[in-house]
Amino acid sequence: GANVSLKDHLGRNFLHLTVLQPGGLQHLNEKFLQMEHIKNLVVDEDNEGCTPLHYACRQGVALSVNNLLSLNVSIYSKSRDKKSPLHFAASYGRINTCQRLIRDMKDTRLLNEGDKKGMTPLHLAAQNGHEKVVQFLLKRGALFLCDYKGWTALHHAAFGGYTRTMQIILDTNVKCTDRVDEEGNTALHLAAREGHAKAVRLLLDYGAKILFNKAVASFFHEAIHNRRKDVVSAVILHKR
Repeated sequence: GANVSLKDHLGRNFLHLTVLQPGGLQHLNEKFLQMEHIKNLVVDEDNEGCTPLHYACRQGVALSVNNLLSLNVSIYSKSRDKKSPLHFAASYGRINTCQRLIRDMKDTRLLNEGDKKGMTPLHLAAQNGHEKVVQFLLKRGALFLCDYKGWTALHHAAFGGYTRTMQIILDTNVKCTDRVDEEGNTALHLAAREGHAKAVRLLLDYGAKILFNKAVASFFHEAIHNRRKDVVSAVILHKR
């Protein structure tokens, strides 16, 4: 028969590649997955240190995730970037996969573990504007931690201009509004710098303070310096 232990140039085995196909593992026979030499492929890593479970969580195909978890694959396995399967599911907005992974968790440690950049699943979901995942992670006890740049989930959402995600974060913990990063920037600085007028308005509505960063610039300085006309107009017209 075919040699299932062969790998491609990225170190991906037969299962990694099957997971990437539409429908993932659903076309594979249950008995086939239980075969001893196939079980070994389940824990096999590609060149980036990712197992087939990492791939399945990125794709968000429920059946693939369930099949792999039924083989007692560890949800705690980390890639070279120190990303767990939950990091992948959160980053790609796979809400059902996040729910499935957290169901199997014995403790909340994985919920708040940082990757190589200190980013937790909450940071990654916020960075990509996946509000349902953000809401779910917060309900399950995700903490308001900082990554290695000093950014909170609110910083990441503000940088991307994801106002709905920002609102969910602010409604859960309004205290994080004025947290500053390594350079003294608040979420308001980042939203203004990137030209996200709606995000700036939202933060002002939630009572964000006008603080100066380490370069002695307020969010308004950032808007003017970066020629963000929409932000400047929004600030001038704001009721505050």
